[in-house]
Amino acid sequence: MRRILVALGVTGAFVSLAAAQIVPLAPNAAVPDVVLRRADWLGLEPLTLEDLLRRVPGVVIARSGGMGNLEFVQVLGSQNGRVQITLDGVEITSPELEWPRLQAMALGAVERVEVFRTTDPARIALWTHTPERGAPSADLDLGRGGVGTRTRRVQFYTPERTLTASLTYDEVLRDDEEFRTVPGLDPPPQFGAFADRQLGVRIDLGRGTDRVQLAHWRQDSNAHGDLRADTDHVSTGANRTHLRWDRPVGSARLLVDVGHHSWDEPREIAAADRSLRSGRSDAALDFGWSHPDAWSLWLRARVTEATADGISLVRPIDIRVRRQQAEAEFGHGGVWRFSVTGGAHHDGRAPVDWSATAGTAVDIGAWTVSASGGREVQFGGLVSPVAIRRGEHAQLDFAHHAPILDLRLQGFAKRLQDRDAGALAVFPGTGKGPQQLAGGLADIDVHGDGKRWFGGAGGGGAWIPHLTGDRAGLPESQARLHAHAGCRLFQNDLVVRLETTWRWDADRVFGATARLPRAVDGDVVADAQVLQLAHVFFAVQNVADAQLESFPGVLWPGRTFLLGIRWRMID
Repeated sequence: MRRILVALGVTGAFVSLAAAQIVPLAPNAAVPDVVLRRADWLGLEPLTLEDLLRRVPGVVIARSGGMGNLEFVQVLGSQNGRVQITLDGVEITSPELEWPRLQAMALGAVERVEVFRTTDPARIALWTHTPERGAPSADLDLGRGGVGTRTRRVQFYTPERTLTASLTYDEVLRDDEEFRTVPGLDPPPQFGAFADRQLGVRIDLGRGTDRVQLAHWRQDSNAHGDLRADTDHVSTGANRTHLRWDRPVGSARLLVDVGHHSWDEPREIAAADRSLRSGRSDAALDFGWSHPDAWSLWLRARVTEATADGISLVRPIDIRVRRQQAEAEFGHGGVWRFSVTGGAHHDGRAPVDWSATAGTAVDIGAWTVSASGGREVQFGGLVSPVAIRRGEHAQLDFAHHAPILDLRLQGFAKRLQDRDAGALAVFPGTGKGPQQLAGGLADIDVHGDGKRWFGGAGGGGAWIPHLTGDRAGLPESQARLHAHAGCRLFQNDLVVRLETTWRWDADRVFGATARLPRAVDGDVVADAQVLQLAHVFFAVQNVADAQLESFPGVLWPGRTFLLGIRWRMID
């Protein structure tokens, strides 16, 4: 079988433009369900990636305790172990359980976030920020803070030249926080405290059309209580290094990527040592040919080796797993687009499995109609009882784009062949997740931009009328509403903006008994941009001061005020 995989990798392993399990190294033709761009969320002042994703319909995030504790991520039925998180096309999901630890990436360095909700596995793709102009620039966010929470972010970019460099530092700090709905005894020292610091360096070398990129990230974080007990202490020291070579050859393109991720996690959970060391090394080869109005052909091969040594959240382990993946795709662009994908996937603990997806789209004036469906696989993690998980999905999509109106309507269905039981070991009562579900989504955005005044409003929602199996925290319906208005004074030397965002979730059921009631909360942000360089802002989160539970027994902090200054410098 290994020879077959190697042969596929050399002769027919295409870059997947539609499947989520093989992540391309470069932006591709797959259309994400939601795109969140840096320019849009800066005014919202989210502290973390978790804060930002809570605004997306169809995404549910619950946490076992305060900031930094393990998240339970639900994306339209795809839950922990069935949700990928990638950085610039490379998967950074923790190999222990393949869970998408959302604090693995500093939000300050992210340019855009793409969410693929209707596939299984679902995918959250992060793409890092690049220089905006042909001059050195710095972005300093030193003053953001509130009651117990504060951030500091520093970014520096050189202009795009033969050698381009960037440096990013990001930290989020949270003082002691009482998040228990029933506090009981006085909490131990530092209960609810959290600290996360990340440093990133990237160097790009260019010669002609060739581009070589070297990136390194270092993260140190620690959180105190409550994974299973008030005295729990969870720390992480992570390193990620990737070297990428990108070479266009006419209409063709070659990408080679090698990298290594390591996680060192000293943890004390329920008064017991749960320290774990894990790592992931990967090598990928992409080769493809494409033209916007003609047929495209992509080849892809990937080898990944994951290791872990210590005591996981489930049991003691000392394991090494090698995965080989190969994928083949061809498609057609232009007004009418069509793509077909097929691949073979191998984990050393399971037989070779296969995936196949197909999609088509057509442009009719301002409307785009698309449909896709297929069978996809996702690896389950080093300690999961299911080495490879399988799922099918189908989607029908209507999108309308106009200068002042964007509208998107989606219908989807999923069938999950292998449900993830790993969450039960960490989140008792969560359930194994859905078996089948079907529903719809809607997103609308109206916006206007004049010489002096600008504004907009919109919203989105998710509705799941049909579901079999454990709901696992997924509400039957959600709604997200937002609005903003502002004015420009003195030829853009002073821009004032007011923004509000509101969220509503129906009941969420965890397992057989645990239930969270309907929840409504909203944020208000006032932002003033001075001389196109400085932002002075004031934000109130949870304006209604609602008593919100993110997970049974875990209470979100009440009303939070944020005040700060962000400064950009361009030479």
